[in-house]
Amino acid sequence: MITKAATPERILSIGEDLIVISEVKGDGSLFRVTTNGQFKGYIQKRSKEFFRLDGSSISNHLFSTICIALE
Repeated sequence: MITKAATPERILSIGEDLIVISEVKGDGSLFRVTTNGQFKGYIQKRSKEFFRLDGSSISNHLFSTICIALE
Protein backbone atom coordinates (compact mmCIF):
# COMPACT_ATOMS: atom_id res chain seq x y z
CA MET A 1 0.00 0.00 0.00
CA ILE A 2 1.33 3.42 -0.96
CA THR A 3 0.70 6.28 1.46
CA LYS A 4 1.55 9.96 1.33
CA ALA A 5 2.99 11.76 4.30
CA ALA A 6 0.64 14.38 5.63
CA THR A 7 1.83 17.97 5.48
CA PRO A 8 0.63 20.62 7.92
CA GLU A 9 -2.24 22.70 6.62
CA ARG A 10 -4.51 25.49 7.77
CA ILE A 11 -8.10 25.90 6.67
CA LEU A 12 -9.71 29.35 6.67
CA SER A 13 -13.36 30.08 6.04
CA ILE A 14 -13.89 33.67 4.91
CA GLY A 15 -17.42 34.49 3.81
CA GLU A 16 -18.31 31.90 1.18
CA ASP A 17 -14.67 31.02 0.47
CA LEU A 18 -12.80 28.01 1.85
CA ILE A 19 -9.05 28.61 1.77
CA VAL A 20 -6.58 25.78 2.33
CA ILE A 21 -2.94 26.65 3.03
CA SER A 22 -0.69 23.59 2.86
CA GLU A 23 2.99 23.40 3.68
CA VAL A 24 4.97 21.98 0.75
CA LYS A 25 6.60 18.68 1.71
CA GLY A 26 10.31 19.10 2.34
CA ASP A 27 10.23 22.93 2.49
CA GLY A 28 8.83 24.48 5.66
CA SER A 29 8.97 27.97 4.15
CA LEU A 30 6.83 27.26 1.06
CA PHE A 31 3.02 27.11 1.16
CA ARG A 32 0.47 26.02 -1.48
CA VAL A 33 -2.77 28.02 -1.55
CA THR A 34 -6.12 26.77 -2.86
CA THR A 35 -9.44 28.59 -2.72
CA ASN A 36 -12.66 26.61 -3.11
CA GLY A 37 -10.64 23.72 -4.57
CA GLN A 38 -8.82 25.86 -7.16
CA PHE A 39 -5.05 26.26 -7.01
CA LYS A 40 -4.10 29.94 -6.59
CA GLY A 41 -0.32 29.77 -6.23
CA TYR A 42 2.50 29.64 -3.73
CA ILE A 43 3.58 31.86 -0.84
CA GLN A 44 7.08 31.71 0.58
CA LYS A 45 8.35 32.96 3.93
CA ARG A 46 11.84 34.47 3.82
CA SER A 47 13.45 36.31 6.73
CA LYS A 48 10.13 36.71 8.59
CA GLU A 49 8.40 38.20 5.50
CA PHE A 50 5.95 36.60 3.08
CA PHE A 51 6.20 36.76 -0.72
CA ARG A 52 3.92 35.61 -3.53
CA LEU A 53 5.83 33.57 -6.07
CA ASP A 54 5.68 34.40 -9.79
CA GLY A 55 2.58 33.15 -11.57
CA SER A 56 0.47 33.35 -8.42
CA SER A 57 -3.13 34.55 -8.76
CA ILE A 58 -3.54 35.34 -5.07
CA SER A 59 -5.29 38.70 -4.64
CA ASN A 60 -3.87 41.39 -2.34
CA HIS A 61 -6.73 40.94 0.15
CA LEU A 62 -6.31 37.16 0.25
CA PHE A 63 -2.54 37.52 0.55
CA SER A 64 -2.80 39.80 3.59
CA THR A 65 -5.32 37.46 5.23
CA ILE A 66 -3.04 34.46 4.68
CA CYS A 67 -0.01 36.30 6.06
CA ILE A 68 -1.90 37.05 9.27
CA ALA A 69 -3.00 33.40 9.56
CA LEU A 70 0.53 32.07 9.06
CA GLU A 71 2.19 34.29 11.69
